[in-house]
Amino acid sequence: MRTRLHDLGRRAYLPTLALQEQLREQVRARPEDGAHLIIVEHDPPVITLGRRTRAEHFLVKAEQLRARGVELHASARGGAMTWHGPGQIAAYPILRLSEKRSLRAHIRGMEEAVIATLAQFGVCAQRIPGLTGVWVNGEKIAAIGVAVSHWIAWHGLALNVNPSLDAFRWFIPCGIEDKGVTSLARCLNRDLRVEEAKPVLAANLAKALELNLEITEPPAGAPHDPPRRHEMLPGAPLVSRHVQSVGDFSRRNARASSPPTANVARQSAPLPPRPRMPPWLRRPIPPAGDAAEVRAILAELKLPTVCVEARCPNIHECFGRRTATFMILGDLCTRSCRFCSVARGRPLPPREEEPAALAEACARLRLRHVVITSVTRDDLADGGATHFARTIRAVKGRLPAARVEVLTPDFRGATDAVDLVLDAAPEVFSHNLETVARLQRSVRGKANYAHSLAVLAHAARRAAERNGHSFAVKSGLMLGLGESFAEALDAVRDLRAAGCTMLTVGQYLPPSPRHAPAVRFAAPAEFDAIAREARAIGFSVVAAGPFVRSSYLAEETYAEESRRAFSIPK
Repeated sequence: MRTRLHDLGRRAYLPTLALQEQLREQVRARPEDGAHLIIVEHDPPVITLGRRTRAEHFLVKAEQLRARGVELHASARGGAMTWHGPGQIAAYPILRLSEKRSLRAHIRGMEEAVIATLAQFGVCAQRIPGLTGVWVNGEKIAAIGVAVSHWIAWHGLALNVNPSLDAFRWFIPCGIEDKGVTSLARCLNRDLRVEEAKPVLAANLAKALELNLEITEPPAGAPHDPPRRHEMLPGAPLVSRHVQSVGDFSRRNARASSPPTANVARQSAPLPPRPRMPPWLRRPIPPAGDAAEVRAILAELKLPTVCVEARCPNIHECFGRRTATFMILGDLCTRSCRFCSVARGRPLPPREEEPAALAEACARLRLRHVVITSVTRDDLADGGATHFARTIRAVKGRLPAARVEVLTPDFRGATDAVDLVLDAAPEVFSHNLETVARLQRSVRGKANYAHSLAVLAHAARRAAERNGHSFAVKSGLMLGLGESFAEALDAVRDLRAAGCTMLTVGQYLPPSPRHAPAVRFAAPAEFDAIAREARAIGFSVVAAGPFVRSSYLAEETYAEESRRAFSIPK
């Protein structure tokens, strides 16, 4: 079948939808002209709401999505909610169905095209009986939703190449609660550009759907790209008139999106200019080392790491040295701290098999020092403390000689939860104060300066009691969020007064433009000055520098603490 290929590059959703509708009518009016295939990467991001969308599929308010710059548009296609945006390929075949080319065969053909595309990148994908789309290890990598009008099929598929997966935690993707979402880049454990996958997908769609592709420009009269978000004029709509609130879906099913009306979202205030990155924060990417093996083990055992989820700048170095900071209790946090890139949402129950899987990963990586952290789980009665304890014991059972360092949330100040963790006998108990007292509410949200200090003080009292188990108490701070040097020193003194013996101080680097900005970049001399003061008031180990993070070189800092404070346990 003669098919014109329209590669639109990056384009907003509504102009692309208008082009689809225009081409659909052309195919209907002139069947002899053949079919069309649109390939596009939507920008700005959009969540489209298929006919099966329900109010309960939203995990955050529609107003919060609009505040993040995400458009919401009802859609005539089947299925429920899905996301489109940078890093994802949307492919829209617009063609005439027939008895030979049924809707079911059309959908299966798109699935086959995606599976073949992923296979060419070395990823084994499959269908799941009873569900539409393509899956890798039980996680959705491509969504499919089709609309049919007068035997003309339109809409199509979306393949996650390298998008930010955070967006899928704002709603229940495709209305399927018990399945996760993944991407090709995540499966390959490497960065991947959309341009690398686009021609492969187009070729496989042509083969699976029996299309004879001809590259062409958009037809005359096709809508042009809208201005970028930062160029939009006051009053430019960010949401269609069909989707002003979640309540819309309790009253009716979603129907096809209409042109936007005067209902508009308020434009964000312009962001202040960011300070230029200083030379001491620029460094070459280190050799890969064993990074590929580390990523493969983590992917196989389905173990999130804070290295990936928090976009740590040291990830290449640490993975190359066969180390990682494991993140238990899922990858969705019940809080939304402004400095952290871990996604907020409604978490699933803790994985029963996670402690054993984590211990298995430690054994394969031959770790001598294991660092375990977690998202904050305010939804659990003990804040996840029992799961922490199970994980510590699993690691020690599998690797008796390994040392375990835990970096816990504040458990809302509950010392009985802290005791559950300490009873499992970690060698290092860590909880980060993160920033100075004045900035706690604006940076950490629900976290509390006093709660954090109380948690650390309780752990320090337990450490002083010994009771046959020696462990260190550790905390960390970030510079660059707007604190003064004097305020930073006050926080250091508060930590020492609480009983901490180990301290890390690093430069805050915002994970994205939507996070709290870096107000300044502290010079190396400032880190040195804080380290000197910390040692002078009694900290036995201090790691301070622009790239220092809570668990960075944790094994080495523990060894230093051990030499100064107590003997390494046998």
